[in-house]
Amino acid sequence: MISTRTLARTAGVLYLMVALCGMFAELYVRSAIVVPGDAAATDGDYASARGPAGSDALATLFAEMQANGFLIAQMFFGLWLLPLGYLVVRSGYFPRVLGVLLALGGVGYVVDLFARFLALGAAERISPFVLGPALVGEVAFVAWLLVKAVRVPDQDAAGKVAVTV
Repeated sequence: MISTRTLARTAGVLYLMVALCGMFAELYVRSAIVVPGDAAATDGDYASARGPAGSDALATLFAEMQANGFLIAQMFFGLWLLPLGYLVVRSGYFPRVLGVLLALGGVGYVVDLFARFLALGAAERISPFVLGPALVGEVAFVAWLLVKAVRVPDQDAAGKVAVTV
């Protein structure tokens, strides 16, 4: 049987892989497939079909759709952190502060999403503050899973559960 600590460390490695792949996709892949200033960089037929102005308009539309889609996906990042934070607080396997940071981070993701759609001017100013707990909470959670794993409850002779680190 696989130990609880091994499962926790495996979860930490997988969570870290998700984060690294996401960063790679957003930072490297996006810049590799978009050629600034050239709306029809992939194929010249697109520019000739509707003319340069039509091609530029379609490229702008699709770029804005991708950016808005990423923001909408941010809602699911936030909604995922809310139950995760709750479970971390209630489980006793982790420090409660990790769960609180994760839940605050989830709220921050959702607040940032609504600010970006409803209050464009304020969104840029509040983003670092509302997304900060998410960054700190998720990095701390992954680090805790990789380094400490989980607190394993021990039972004493009377059958009472005591949590050890």
